[in-house]
Amino acid sequence: MEEVKFSDLLNKNRCSYFLLRKRRRCKMLTPEGFKFCAGHRNLIGDGTTSEGPHRPRVPCPLDTKHTCYADQLEKHLSKCNARPPLFSPPYYSKNINAKEPGEDNSSRVPLASLSLSALSDSELMDLIHRVNRVYSQNLKKFMLSEGESPPSVTSAMEKILANDEGTNKRENSSLRHLKQTAALMQMVEDMCCLSDASSPEDTRRVFLEMGAGRGGLTFWFQRCLKNELKMNASFILVDRASHRHKQENRLKDSPGIRLQRVRIDISDLVLSQLLPKEEKSFQLLVTSKHLCGAATDLALRCVVNSLVSQKERIERIQSCVLIATCCHHQCDWESYCGKEFFLSSGFKEQEFSLVSRLTSWLTCGLQKNKDKQNARALEDRYTRLNLPITDREEVGRRAKRILDFGRCHFLQKHSFRPPAPKVPGEELPFLCEYVTKEVTVENIVLRAVI
Repeated sequence: MEEVKFSDLLNKNRCSYFLLRKRRRCKMLTPEGFKFCAGHRNLIGDGTTSEGPHRPRVPCPLDTKHTCYADQLEKHLSKCNARPPLFSPPYYSKNINAKEPGEDNSSRVPLASLSLSALSDSELMDLIHRVNRVYSQNLKKFMLSEGESPPSVTSAMEKILANDEGTNKRENSSLRHLKQTAALMQMVEDMCCLSDASSPEDTRRVFLEMGAGRGGLTFWFQRCLKNELKMNASFILVDRASHRHKQENRLKDSPGIRLQRVRIDISDLVLSQLLPKEEKSFQLLVTSKHLCGAATDLALRCVVNSLVSQKERIERIQSCVLIATCCHHQCDWESYCGKEFFLSSGFKEQEFSLVSRLTSWLTCGLQKNKDKQNARALEDRYTRLNLPITDREEVGRRAKRILDFGRCHFLQKHSFRPPAPKVPGEELPFLCEYVTKEVTVENIVLRAVI
């Protein structure tokens, strides 16, 4: 009798749908007698064939990223992870951070998203010229010159590796994430607002990780930060999604740790309701590693809104912001907190989508396009305009910084300032590189205190 391998059985029961972008078959298992998983049976339009009776699937009304059987929609809605909570907790207020206080967007018509390919050659070059001009005018005001060496993270990295059980098994991509975490942790320890010797030892500290994901940043902060910074500290993780394999689960056996995970969209978060109510004085550090696109704007507005509401109750609240920004091409005008800076720099509201699209030139380059003729036309255009890929990457980098400059201006308007330097007389900007470009091209961190 021929021996049947388990791997052969597994492949036999896998979905036969081929994913072009990933260049592999779907890994979902299929029911007996079916070639495709439920999602892909719906995509290919299988009817009452050998695949069995046709059961159409429809997008979930709560989250269109997934589907469910049409005849089980009501049952699905009762247990879908995207369903709204049965009651609103005190820290929830719909879209409270989505706009400036007093700003009314109810009657506003959304802007049509403009494409760079729709611009003429002269319009594109004019846009690039203005990006270069605004970048040069504001570089010294908001950040160190790009290319300057980021701070050394050797000691922080040594702490992490000493506490990492899987160091020998880690691949380069995983080590890159640890280097970024080590750099952010080193900056936390170096920020004078947290290391001030004059601060009372019993000062309450709150570490808040926005867009926490699995909570890796909080995990390493709790494991490796200086003991004096963790004394009388609590950790709060905020994310709108539910994640498996949360890193903070590894901290359950840590004695005396105060940790809370809150599942909420940052746009709906009333931060003041999460902060300690019994203390009149405490320190707050809001941090995140790669908070994508508009989420950074929502987080900054969330912090500012909470400070406004805390003024009457808190005698002294020292807040620090340390956010590594990324994915500027995902920013949108409605959420962007740097509108005032953007408009005062000579750009129009309608051009925001164009500047945000330029940022993708740094991270995306010229990706392989399904339409080879269109991709060839783009390359011909860039050759005609004398825009090699290195120049386009630099334009993308500068477009990213312009959006970050707007965020710095927003914080400055609300009395935030760069952190105090370790060396007296030295000036620190809002933005700086926290790791080298070899670790990640998204290597800029925004830091501010109030």
